[in-house]
Amino acid sequence: MAIPTYGTVTLTAISASGSDVTLTTDPDKYMLDWPKRRSVFEGIGGTVTVQDFGKFAKDCVVRADSGSTQWINKDVVQAMDKNEQIKGGTWQLEDFEGNDFVVSIEKWAPVMVKGMAIAGLYTYELALRVHSMTTLRGSAYMGN
Repeated sequence: MAIPTYGTVTLTAISASGSDVTLTTDPDKYMLDWPKRRSVFEGIGGTVTVQDFGKFAKDCVVRADSGSTQWINKDVVQAMDKNEQIKGGTWQLEDFEGNDFVVSIEKWAPVMVKGMAIAGLYTYELALRVHSMTTLRGSAYMGN
């Protein structure tokens, strides 16, 4: 018996051989790992020069983690396994924060949950490399 899908994180295939996927449940942890491009140079006598180059969409990685309770079913795992193997594959990511990104799969690590009344449930870690952003948290993204 599979669990019904309640998730609002969807990956829509842009690559011809990719599969569309909706995570069965929303992740327990979900974040944009998005550091600024910057350099810090320490000089003689305690001087410091900071070069701040800002943020670029391609520096962003979306990190999702199911935690111990936000399981996904085997159908999602199998579709993601196939998607991860596609060379150069890209997907449109839409989520509960109102983000609309083009992404590729950087990390996919499902782990089967044992001892559950419902078989075929998994926890996971997922990292998606952003290629471009259309919408960031519900607003049009105007950056690079």
